[in-house]
Amino acid sequence: PNPDIHYVDRIQVLLNEETIIEKKPSPQNATRLSEVYALPDVKSGDTVKVTAFCNWGGDRSKQIQIVSADKS
Repeated sequence: PNPDIHYVDRIQVLLNEETIIEKKPSPQNATRLSEVYALPDVKSGDTVKVTAFCNWGGDRSKQIQIVSADKS
């Protein structure tokens, strides 16, 4: 509830288990953090994992596998 003392310190994006982005996020408010990163080299079958690291320790990750949007 207080982003001045407890906040997401670092964001890491992995593409197929290789780090492609590692940044400090924009300043946060008490209810949300929203970051947008372009991943132009992602293709069908790739795995993207995003991890947010807390300044007090700990982290939270989500992972997805990219599927083709091609309907042909």
